[in-house]
Amino acid sequence: MDDLVAGGIMVVVILFTAAAVILAGLVQVVLLELDALATGDVVFVLASFGILLTLCAAYLGIGRWLHRTGLI
Repeated sequence: MDDLVAGGIMVVVILFTAAAVILAGLVQVVLLELDALATGDVVFVLASFGILLTLCAAYLGIGRWLHRTGLI
């Protein structure tokens, strides 16, 4: 097998594995959220919502900084 083909297949396998791990993590978080809502654990729901807002704000801030510095 050509080295380029083998390298490409390896990269595709790694990307699909990473996507599967991320998807499994998202499913786990959604199940935790649903369990917290069902049991009335408002603190967990609010904390996870705060973490989500913080991550979105960081993503937005990094994008604005990259745009302002001309890197993208």
